[in-house]
Amino acid sequence: MSNQERREDGKFAAKSDEIRQVRSLRLTDKAWSNLEKLAKLRSITRADLIEEFTENNLFDNLSEVLNQAPLPNNNQEQEIKLLREQVESLTQENQSLSKRIFSDLELIRDSVLFNLKVGKQAPGYKVALKALNQFIKQLTNPE
Repeated sequence: MSNQERREDGKFAAKSDEIRQVRSLRLTDKAWSNLEKLAKLRSITRADLIEEFTENNLFDNLSEVLNQAPLPNNNQEQEIKLLREQVESLTQENQSLSKRIFSDLELIRDSVLFNLKVGKQAPGYKVALKALNQFIKQLTNPE
């Protein structure tokens, strides 16, 4: 999230000569989320953002900035959700169509076997039935 520089030993470099102390804040979830959104837009930490607010008196413009700057990630998440719903819908539709096709193929198979004009116990009927069933299987499950 942050593009903060690091020292040679890998630790974060100080942002200024002033010593920063660990602080604790009590914030609503909405306030915390808004700080996160604004910090991400600037590629800085929430702490850096709060310091900028206090140093530059930006609190008056905060609500204006929040309303104008939606995060691209939110749009992407919504789009991903929509695409997943479409995939689920298409999968269900595909399963439904596969069942109908399988049923239609069985009807065609039965019609072809009926036109052979031989009994169901005849060797030719059984061979044709087996071949047609394998054919239907290949058409419906090409794996």
